Amino acid sequence: STWSHAALYIVHTVDPVERGEDARVIVEADIREGIRLMPLSIFYERHKRICRPVGLSQTEIDPLVDYAIGSEDPGPYALP
Repeated sequence: STWSHAALYIVHTVDPVERGEDARVIVEADIREGIRLMPLSIFYERHKRICRPVGLSQTEIDPLVDYAIGSEDPGPYALP
């Protein structure tokens, strides 16, 4: 499959919109690099599928985004 992982779009929670394409708006889990904040531009040349949650309130979304950002970890992970 060309779908190797999922990423969470966090809008401009970390970096301001003025950073343009360099703004880190994605929380991504990479098996080698760990959990990291990345710009959307890393996905420009990759296959993508956009899935949007339905029915979440802002009070449910905010803790989720805070948790994801707080999970940033540079890795690398020990692989068997």
